[in-house]
Amino acid sequence: HLWRTWGLIPFIMARISYRLAVALVLLIFCAAVLIQYAFLMRLHTGSIIEHRRDNWLKVPVITANPTEATSSSITSRGLSSRAQTPISGFVRLVEDNARTTDTAAESHKAATIEPQVSYSEKEAVKEGTTRDSTTRMDLKNFEVVWVNNEPKIVRKDLLANVALEKSGLTPRPLSSFEAAGGNIMFTIRTTHTYHHKRLPVLFQTWLSSVGHSKVVLVTDGSDSIIENRTQELGIEYVIAEACKSGHSQLCCKAGEELRIAFREEKHHIDWLCHVDDDMYILQRPLVSLLAYFHPRTEPVYIGRAGTAWDAPYKVRRGASLGTPGTSFHFAVGGMYCLSRAMLTRLQPYLGNGEVFTDSCLKALEPEDVTLGLVIGAVLNLTLRRTNLIHTHGLHLSTQVDPQTLERQVAVSYGFGSTQWGNVQYNAICVPGSLYAVIEDETQFKSLHCLLYPETDWCVKRKAWVEAHMGGRIRSDRCTGW
Repeated sequence: HLWRTWGLIPFIMARISYRLAVALVLLIFCAAVLIQYAFLMRLHTGSIIEHRRDNWLKVPVITANPTEATSSSITSRGLSSRAQTPISGFVRLVEDNARTTDTAAESHKAATIEPQVSYSEKEAVKEGTTRDSTTRMDLKNFEVVWVNNEPKIVRKDLLANVALEKSGLTPRPLSSFEAAGGNIMFTIRTTHTYHHKRLPVLFQTWLSSVGHSKVVLVTDGSDSIIENRTQELGIEYVIAEACKSGHSQLCCKAGEELRIAFREEKHHIDWLCHVDDDMYILQRPLVSLLAYFHPRTEPVYIGRAGTAWDAPYKVRRGASLGTPGTSFHFAVGGMYCLSRAMLTRLQPYLGNGEVFTDSCLKALEPEDVTLGLVIGAVLNLTLRRTNLIHTHGLHLSTQVDPQTLERQVAVSYGFGSTQWGNVQYNAICVPGSLYAVIEDETQFKSLHCLLYPETDWCVKRKAWVEAHMGGRIRSDRCTGW
């Protein structure tokens, strides 16, 4: 009896050890899969993008005395949320649409040096000297900009350290073709999974009002309904055959967008603007923004900075593209624009889907970060940032002022987010909205009717609201403003 009892122990232990070993192996495998999935989601859903509510405007202040205009005289004036009151106008369009005070506007005004430079001294300024020996200074780190036909001397690093719409640059005159957006090509990246979930509201709203701009829809599958709708709107439907669906193939699709811009029939295009399928583009403000540059001669990269400006991203350790540790800025992937001169510089690195994917693998980054890495860390160029682009990573209902919607360049939406606490519908607030959130979750219809009230379906909707709802839809989401 004892022999039978004790003889079973090794057999039982062996069976238990085997099952434990199998369970341990399965546990390790599942953990590895979850970690890899979390890492990829971290890269591709934009959680690396640090949009913090506490990133208030930081304005470099340069002393009025040119001899003191050194790096040591530049200070960052951080504005905390306490003891600050909102101000109106364009000053609100700052980092993450944070609310500032008139003090911030005054400090920005003081950020330019305004010596009395006459037109006859223009060449002397370019050479880095002035005739007045009392104000003589080295101007190698300064640049002359013309504001309202008056010359102003501004630090070159200051121009890169403020948002584009507040840089003091003067837009150039546009031809009728450019003013109508004829030199702009929008490439909308999507996947067949979102064809009928996201695209219909785009077709109904801003894609029906892009004027003479070229629009290309880049997807990964055929869809007769969507193809017919794009043909009606004059949109080019492109299937990226080599790119499968999912975030892992975004680099491939991004490369295909650039490849389309390099086609011979697209050489009249001066700007390539990438757009996600959850964005609404306001073309008029965009045209005004692009007017600051000469796209054929200036390599320009415009977008909303993906990190705080004083905390740039760095090339990863182990990356074979760029020098590890090098700092650079990248634009969030929801929307960014590249000039024709910039596209030419990028072609060897990101010229098509295969080349772009290879660069992503070398950089160990998703497509939007890889683009910024090539521009900033390889080509040594700077992102021209703007705060007029608002992606779904922001708390849109509180960070986009409803009174300035007509001045924005792009807005987005997002649902079911736990990032912002109890926010269920992360969408902009539209004053005088003709649609409740339950009817228009994106608020794109309401925004479109605000911008284009003469649209047929907007006129009909307004008449219905006036007849049945007393003229407006109640929205508690706008009470914060």
